[in-house]
Amino acid sequence: MQRNVFTTEELKGIIDGLYKTIGIRMNVNLNNYPWIDGRFSVEQSSFCDICKVITDHLELPIVVMPTFSQTFKTQGLVQNEGNGTLGIGAQIHIPGNLPYYKTEAMKNFPIAITVPPEALAQGQYYLMTQLSHEFSHIYLYSRRDPQKDSEWATDLCALMMGFTPLWIQGRKQTIRQNDSNSIDIMTQGYLSDSEFSFAVDYINTLRTSFEQMRLNISDLKNAIQHECDDISQYLNDVYLLHDFHYKHPNKSLMHKDDANVFSRLAQPQYREEIETLLKDSKRDVNNVITPLKYQKEFYKKDEKLMEESCELLKTIEEKLRNTFDELRNDLNVVLHHIEVEYYTGIHISRIKSMKKGIKAGTKLIQKLSKRIDTLDRTLTFYKENKKVKGPTEADRKTISLINADYVGSSRAFVKKMQEKIDEIKGTLEKARYFYSIDDSILIAQVSELENANNTLNYCLAEQESHLRVLIRNLSFLGKIKYLLYRRLL
Repeated sequence: MQRNVFTTEELKGIIDGLYKTIGIRMNVNLNNYPWIDGRFSVEQSSFCDICKVITDHLELPIVVMPTFSQTFKTQGLVQNEGNGTLGIGAQIHIPGNLPYYKTEAMKNFPIAITVPPEALAQGQYYLMTQLSHEFSHIYLYSRRDPQKDSEWATDLCALMMGFTPLWIQGRKQTIRQNDSNSIDIMTQGYLSDSEFSFAVDYINTLRTSFEQMRLNISDLKNAIQHECDDISQYLNDVYLLHDFHYKHPNKSLMHKDDANVFSRLAQPQYREEIETLLKDSKRDVNNVITPLKYQKEFYKKDEKLMEESCELLKTIEEKLRNTFDELRNDLNVVLHHIEVEYYTGIHISRIKSMKKGIKAGTKLIQKLSKRIDTLDRTLTFYKENKKVKGPTEADRKTISLINADYVGSSRAFVKKMQEKIDEIKGTLEKARYFYSIDDSILIAQVSELENANNTLNYCLAEQESHLRVLIRNLSFLGKIKYLLYRRLL
């Protein structure tokens, strides 16, 4: 097969021409397709799945219409540097009415492709390398690219569109002839080994600059997000501490600089300015990140735009960092005028009391729930095994009380007490620091826990008393049955 021979300058010119018209894409990430394994042949049933990996990356929403033909042969394989052979591969059919790229007409547009079944046996990487070349024809023709008729430009298009990992894996195939011990190396594409090597290196240089800028932008975005989160937390803490100081003023003299800090904090615009900065920063970052998130093709002109985006993000990050430093300084000034150790000690004491009360209340609720279940079962047992002689007047009143949905109301009470415990737990979660919540609230919660636990203890004692009433009014045989019944529980 007659082929062109290109100098590195000529190859560079072809690549630069494509760079202007179609741009460059990031390499396809094969880790996203764990089912792809170059060692395995391709089943006809999964051929369209293999094609979809290529067409999705190229953003070609076409419908692939394969024909598997034994008689078809293509010259898409070339003899490279004396160790190749002509081979068998796929060939796409480019319709004359092919729609323009990314137009509505391109959606579900049928594209016919002829594939000899023996090409499927060469392995997934090998076949996908062929397909990336064939679908690059569709890509270039749909864009009406000036180099669309060049097979060499089509090879380079596949590399520029992100299929380099496939070509490195699947460009060459070692074939052992059945009738001899000779080995042939089948090489795909129209580029020689030296041309391919130069093209990969040069295209990777173009791609790497964008990858690095995307990485820089991503790092800056994350740094800005952390700064915004830290500023929001410190701003909240500063005002909590400022309010705490107002309620618990320190009588000692205040330095003029510190007084200025307290004066600034008292002004409404202090908080408004910082919140506006956060809002504007997030908006500006979003304006930079959102287009990049959906951008698949990168052109020469995008280099400057991305560099400008990096500089903008650096400016935002620096402004936020300076704001955070000032905010942290203001927070330390306020802390300096609060007896932190003293109030922290009180706070810790309150938290311990609350945790102790919650733990005790939780155990009492569990115990009371079991006691109610026991009372309910015992009441049923009593109705079937009560004394012939009726109970005393006092016991009759108690049994009448138990019969009147006492168990149901007791369970409702337990539920209400559990909700109270959960509510106090919520307060505990908010009380991370001594200034996070007013001490009077914690005092009230500790008091509520004490009252709740006293009530629970009273209910347990009442339940125990009611249980004894039911048991002593069982018949003699009923008492024996009840003892056996309790042992079995």
